[in-house]
Amino acid sequence: MQPELILGHGRDLEAAVLVDRGVGGGTRGGLDLDRVVVGGYELADQGAVAERALGLAMLRLEGPDAALPHLRPAIRHGQAAGSAELAAEARMTFAITLNMRGHARQALREINTAVGELTGVPRARARAQRAAILNQLGRLDAALPDCQAALAILRQAGDHVW
Repeated sequence: MQPELILGHGRDLEAAVLVDRGVGGGTRGGLDLDRVVVGGYELADQGAVAERALGLAMLRLEGPDAALPHLRPAIRHGQAAGSAELAAEARMTFAITLNMRGHARQALREINTAVGELTGVPRARARAQRAAILNQLGRLDAALPDCQAALAILRQAGDHVW
């Protein structure tokens, strides 16, 4: 019997992933990505959700190099599922990872795409992320409008994490 991948979630997609490295020997450990359960519900868009969650987990546990193999597929799965939002949220995580690897210009291209595909609070989060990347690139005048717009929306939504 294949292990079941269970994702816990808080706001939107932030996920905790238990990866059993003993099965299959790889980072994904032979996990069955055909069946993913979140909050007791089986997901139709499991590929995008699972790969992004694994990317987030690998980013936090092992660093950006371990995250990248999960994030490109997460974007593709989101697109294949017809979900611009899932693809854009995966793109946000991909942008963070690229930025951590020192590829700020490529990260900026990715986050610009994500901002264009999102609305509401997810868009505000992407704008906050874009502001951070612009700031890192020394483009403070370009970062400020994103910071101001994102902050207003995130405060109104009670999102104090971002």
